[in-house]
Amino acid sequence: MSDWKAEEAKARDRVIPLLTLAITGLALFSAGLIIPFVKRDFYEVISGGVVQWRARPFPLVMTGALLVLGIGCLLGASILGRGGERASPSVRRLLYGANTLVAGLFLVGILAFLNVLSNLRLGRFDVFNQTFDYTQASLYTLAPSTRDFISNLREPVNLYYFHSPFSGSSQFARAETATLVENCRRIQPSLVTWQVLEIPSESGLRELEDLRKKYQFPEELGLLVVMGTNHEFIKSSDLVSQQRSGPPGDPSGGATLQYLGEGKLLNALVYLSENKTKASVYLTSGNGEMGKGDGADRSAAMGQVIQALEKDSYKVETLNLAGKFQAIPADADIIVMAGPKNDLSQQAVDALEKFLQGGSSGKKGKLLVLLGPERERTGGAIGFTPLPRLKGLLRKFKVDVADQVVVNGELPPHSTTIAVANPRMSSSLTKPMRRGGGLLPFEFPEARVVNPVTAGPADAAAPSPLSADSFLIAFPRYDPRPVSDLSQSFEALVRSAGWESGKNPAPPTDELTVGVSVSDGGSPRLVVLGNARGFSDDFIGRRGVSGNSIDLASTSVNWLRERSNLGAKPSDMVKTERKTYKLELDQRAAGFSRLRFLPPALAVLAIAGMGAGVWLIRRR
Repeated sequence: MSDWKAEEAKARDRVIPLLTLAITGLALFSAGLIIPFVKRDFYEVISGGVVQWRARPFPLVMTGALLVLGIGCLLGASILGRGGERASPSVRRLLYGANTLVAGLFLVGILAFLNVLSNLRLGRFDVFNQTFDYTQASLYTLAPSTRDFISNLREPVNLYYFHSPFSGSSQFARAETATLVENCRRIQPSLVTWQVLEIPSESGLRELEDLRKKYQFPEELGLLVVMGTNHEFIKSSDLVSQQRSGPPGDPSGGATLQYLGEGKLLNALVYLSENKTKASVYLTSGNGEMGKGDGADRSAAMGQVIQALEKDSYKVETLNLAGKFQAIPADADIIVMAGPKNDLSQQAVDALEKFLQGGSSGKKGKLLVLLGPERERTGGAIGFTPLPRLKGLLRKFKVDVADQVVVNGELPPHSTTIAVANPRMSSSLTKPMRRGGGLLPFEFPEARVVNPVTAGPADAAAPSPLSADSFLIAFPRYDPRPVSDLSQSFEALVRSAGWESGKNPAPPTDELTVGVSVSDGGSPRLVVLGNARGFSDDFIGRRGVSGNSIDLASTSVNWLRERSNLGAKPSDMVKTERKTYKLELDQRAAGFSRLRFLPPALAVLAIAGMGAGVWLIRRR
C-alpha cells in the first residue's frame, strides 16, 4: 500500500513538469503553424516553392524549427509521464492526450515531408519528384516537339510569371504554366528556372519594376521568357482561351477554358534561340505550283501548311520563278517548291543551283520539293509531264525522279499510297514519324517514286560530299507497285489478271521510296517528297483525312533548318491544344466554391477520428 502511495506521489510530482512541457510543445507547434499566415515575408517564401526556399531559407528553417521543437516537447512530456499513468488519473489523461497529439502531428509531419520531398531535386535519386499522366488526352505530357527542343537547350532559360490572385484566368494559367515548366525542368533542371511573382505583393511589385526596367516589356500580367541576352513576353490573355456558351452575361451558361501555353512557350524559345529573327521561307510560283491560298481553288493552295510554318516562327514569302528571273533573294533560308506543273526555265534552274551551292556569299541554301505525277496528253496517250531541267537539278543533288506512280493493291482508292518512315533509317528527320513503337502513316494521293542516287557515274556532277537517303517509303503491307502507264484506270488495273498473277506490274524487289533526304557532311540540304496534292487545303480538309501531312511538311522544313523536330506533334494535337477544361455552371453553383474546402476538412476529420479512437482504446 505504501508503495502504491509512493508511486502516486511521484506521479503527482510529475504533473507540473509534464503539463509545462505539453503546453510549451503545443505553443511552439501552434506558433510554427500560425507564423506563416501572420508574417507576410514568411508566407511569400513558403508559398513560393523551391526557388524561394533556396533563395531565402530562413523563414522555412524557422518555421520547421518551431514545429520540430513543439513535437519534441510533446514527446518529452509523453516520456516523462511514462510509468505513472496507472497511479494517477491526471497523469494518465495527460499522457494519453500527449500520445494522441504526437501521433497526429507525426502523421501530419510525414505527409508534409512527402509533399516537400516531391518538390526537391535529388539527382539520380529523384524518385519522389516524378509525375505520371493517367489522363486519356495526355493533358500533362509534353509534346515531342517541346521535349526535343528542351533536351537540346544550350543556354539557360529563366521564366518569370506575373500572377494576380484576384483573377480567375490568371490562377488557371499559373497552375497550368507551373505544370508545363515543371515538365520542362525534369528534362533540363539546371538550365530552366522558374519564379512566380504575385501582384500586388510588395516584393512582387518591387521585382516586377526591376525586371521591367531591365527588359522593357508591357505593363501586363503574363510570362517573361529570358534566354541568354534575349527576352520575349507572353501576355496572360494569350496563354488562355476562354469561350462562353449561352447569352452574354448569363451566369448559367457554360465556359470552356483552353490552355495555349505550351505552343506559345515553344514559339518564344525558338524565336529567342535564333536571335529574335524569323527564318525566311520562300514559296515558289510561276510554274503552276500551289500557293498560299488566296484564291478560291483549295486544290491549288496549301494555306494550312503555311499557317503551321508561320506558327513555328517562319516568315513565308512568295518567289516568282517565271519571266526574267535572275537571282534568289539574299535573305532566303529555305525554298519550297510545291507541285510544279511545268518545267523551270534555265535561268531559274541556274539560280536555284547557285543558291544550293552557296554562291558568292557562301551561305548554302535549303530546298523542299513536293513533286507529284503531273500529266500531259500527247496524241491519244497520257503520260508524265516532262521536267528535264528540274530533274537534272535534282539529279545533281543525288535525287532521281522516276516516271512512275505507286498503286496499292489492298486499300481503296488504289491510287492513294500509305507512306511511312523507313524503319531502316534512324535520324532526326524520321524520329518524329514514330509513335509508341509504331510508324505514323501519311496519305499520298498518287505518290510518285523518287530514289536516292547512291553511286555510279551518273551522279558525278553531284557536289561532294552529299549523301542521299530513302527516309519515306510506301507501306509494304498494302502491296504497293510502280506503274508507268497513266492512261489506264488504277482500279481496273488492280482487278486485272496481270495484277493477280504478279506479272503486270510486277511487285518491286525492294521498298518503293517516296521521300528522299540529302545531307552535306551531316548538314541537311534537300528534301524531295513524291507527292504534292496531299498537302493541299482541299485534301487536308476532307472529312476522314488526317492532318499528318501538315506534320510532315513542318518537320521537313524544321529538319532543313536544323531545328529539334519542332514539327513533331501527336496526330491528335494538330487541331486541338494540350489542355481543355469545361465548366458547366447553373443557378445552384453558389456553393460550388465550397468544394475546395472539402479535401482538407476530410483530412482533419480523419486525423481527429484516428486520434480519438487511440485515446479511447488506451483509456480502457
